[in-house]
Amino acid sequence: RGCTALELGAGTGLASIIAATMARTVYCTDVGADLLSMCQRNIALNSHLAATGGGIVKVKELDWLKDDLCTDPEAPFSWSQEEISDLYDHTTILFAAEVFYDDDLTDAVFKTLSRLAHRLKNACTAILSVEKRLCVRLAGLQAQLHTETLGRHM
Repeated sequence: RGCTALELGAGTGLASIIAATMARTVYCTDVGADLLSMCQRNIALNSHLAATGGGIVKVKELDWLKDDLCTDPEAPFSWSQEEISDLYDHTTILFAAEVFYDDDLTDAVFKTLSRLAHRLKNACTAILSVEKRLCVRLAGLQAQLHTETLGRHM
């Protein structure tokens, strides 16, 4: 309770909405203005759920193929310096659901997790759900989990 969480690849925003029933702040992230706008609408339509736990959901762009967060004030769903500070100072949970469907994006998600974990001031827990899919090499995913440096920072 009362933690800050970051969801990677939020899609519809459902997991972020549920997380906000327990967390103080949830950063609901994905890419694409249309998708993020849909997330924002879903969160607004279900704000009563997050309100029961006192949490808020902030929809932000986080592109796994870029090293930095979008801070362009002209871009929708960009990050303010205050939000970036809050993210790095308070986040203790990173989570992603059903984002492992493409080998290149799987590599990108783990690089993003590693980059974030190195910048966070607190130890964190990563919660990742994986559906067995034919297009993702599960053996490779397991090997990558063991070789990434995430374990030392979470």
